[in-house]
Amino acid sequence: MKRSSGIALRPPWGRPVAEGGVPVDATADLVVVGAGAAGLTTALAAAEGGADVIVIEAGRIGADASGALPGWLTPLQGETPHDIRLLHGDDAVRAWAAQTGRALEYVRRRGAEFGVPVADRTFGATTTQGHWAFQLRFVARALRVGGYRCEFADVSGLPFEVRPELVVGGGAVVDPAEWLGALAARAVDAGVRIFGGAAMAGLRVDRTGARVIAGSAELRARRVVLASSAPLADRAALRARVRAETWHLLALRTDVFPLREVQLVDRPGMLVSRYRDLLIIGQNGGSVAELIDRVSRSWPDAQVVNGWSTTTHRSVDGLPLVGSASLSGDTVLTAAGLGAFELVNGTAAGLQLADVALGRSAAAELPWRPARVPLARGLSKRGRSALIGPIPWITRLNEPGSR
Repeated sequence: MKRSSGIALRPPWGRPVAEGGVPVDATADLVVVGAGAAGLTTALAAAEGGADVIVIEAGRIGADASGALPGWLTPLQGETPHDIRLLHGDDAVRAWAAQTGRALEYVRRRGAEFGVPVADRTFGATTTQGHWAFQLRFVARALRVGGYRCEFADVSGLPFEVRPELVVGGGAVVDPAEWLGALAARAVDAGVRIFGGAAMAGLRVDRTGARVIAGSAELRARRVVLASSAPLADRAALRARVRAETWHLLALRTDVFPLREVQLVDRPGMLVSRYRDLLIIGQNGGSVAELIDRVSRSWPDAQVVNGWSTTTHRSVDGLPLVGSASLSGDTVLTAAGLGAFELVNGTAAGLQLADVALGRSAAAELPWRPARVPLARGLSKRGRSALIGPIPWITRLNEPGSR
């Protein structure tokens, strides 16, 4: 594998332009902390519904995982559909599918309006290991419960041998920087005040609403949305319910592309995506050296032109945590645990939170509300899997030749 003389340490799609300005004391209906997919969707939808909205972002717009990972819009999100069905039941899968479908429809519709291309794509999930191939059967069952058509394909286009690939249509991809930039621009047009480089330094709640401290400014609002996949406030045991995951990514020049957007559910997991004339390879966990070694063996003639890393936060029970950031009330709302598919999950979360901000629904009624209890039988099954999974002779029972 060749390395470019000047590897860019950022995604090939770049970053949206940072919003300037220093926040000053102000009052609004809604303050949104975080300008990723969840925060910008919440802000735009609420502003278009008549709310006065302020957005603050500690870094640059789109600098979080929603702007650092490929712009995948799909219900095929690794093992997540199976986890939701196992721990929450069939109705939760259907509700989750409805929300991801709502997000996909929103991006398609607004993308056409903004002039941002949204390309239809087919997505696949596969593995090089027999015991994970068996797990994909459960993922397919969960997706079918959610109303999606699934099939298994023997040909993937990958330059190494894999098990039959679970294929799901109806998805799409969008350029993350273009999409987030368009969301921010339209939000400003709708009257949203966006301040980049403004971190939340404090949050206080009283009977009249909430006060957000950003630098020397105090922002008062009836409601606050904490739109960071990592929980920023925790009165509902949120931090214990998410897991941080580090993704390392490379952009390659190559002539070898898979037939579709691909996820590998191995350990460590991988994603393979096409962005214009480049191939994006991402690895969940492990080291950069390990990723380079894997890519070198599979794409020996490729040239690396970009390399970067990002951190995501995944909900341990599959469903994102969207709703009240406390055990009661809806003054402080959260969108956390969105995982590696933050663009689609963040859009879905933002639409739900905007409904609460506009009085169309209550936080306690949201389908991804944090106040939920997993099914006892699901916890039991997951516990048994955790105990027997590491034992080699048990996992080998799932190899095709062992049954």
